[in-house]
Amino acid sequence: MQKLIAKQNCAVDSFEVKEIVGEYGFVMKQFSQIKEEKGFMLAQAQYYRNEKIKPMTDEKYGKGASDFFAEAIESFYGKE
Repeated sequence: MQKLIAKQNCAVDSFEVKEIVGEYGFVMKQFSQIKEEKGFMLAQAQYYRNEKIKPMTDEKYGKGASDFFAEAIESFYGKE
């Protein structure tokens, strides 16, 4: 997440952001031992959009971080 927030000034569809989101998805896939991470990662994007979670994420990573994380994930995996 630190690597991703460092790219907050980049567009969510930029190579730099997509590379980090892809790495994040791969790690989560391995950690969760699932075959396909797309649904899991899109659920993670919704988690970042949760109104109860947003303040905690933004407090830890900076204002707007939760929306940036969600948008970057959705840009990489596509919205369902």
